[in-house]
Amino acid sequence: MGLETATIAAISAGASVTAGVYGISQNIQARKDQQRTRQEQMAANKAQEMEERRRQIREERVKRARILQASENTGTSGSSGEAGAIGNLSTNLGANLGSNLSAVERGGTISDLSQSVANHQGNAQLAGAVGSLANTGLKLGGSIFASSQPSSPSQDAWESNYPT
Repeated sequence: MGLETATIAAISAGASVTAGVYGISQNIQARKDQQRTRQEQMAANKAQEMEERRRQIREERVKRARILQASENTGTSGSSGEAGAIGNLSTNLGANLGSNLSAVERGGTISDLSQSVANHQGNAQLAGAVGSLANTGLKLGGSIFASSQPSSPSQDAWESNYPT
């Protein structure tokens, strides 16, 4: 009977260890996938920022050409009105580009923080899995050694009359 109990305990421990190792490997894979996702998101954000930058520069050039053409057509080329309008375009372009860059940087910071949270959660799960494996090992060791110690009838009688 003791051997059967030890066998069942060993099989249970083996299954528990296998499940624990599988869980750890899945956790590691998930962290790698999160890192790849983060890198892809950063690349997509950068591409979008560059596209928006080109669009705004193109739009500013079109507006500048219209202002220059209108001032040429009306005979006010070189006037303060023309200079003010062109200066306003440059100021707005600079402000828009700065705002877009700031938004991309915030997105990167948020992405970094999200990755950090995921890493910490993964570490916590990994620690829990290792603790669970250690607990299983201790239980297995206790059950094997408990079942391998012979007990005598007089010892059993003593323990039942005088519990510790």
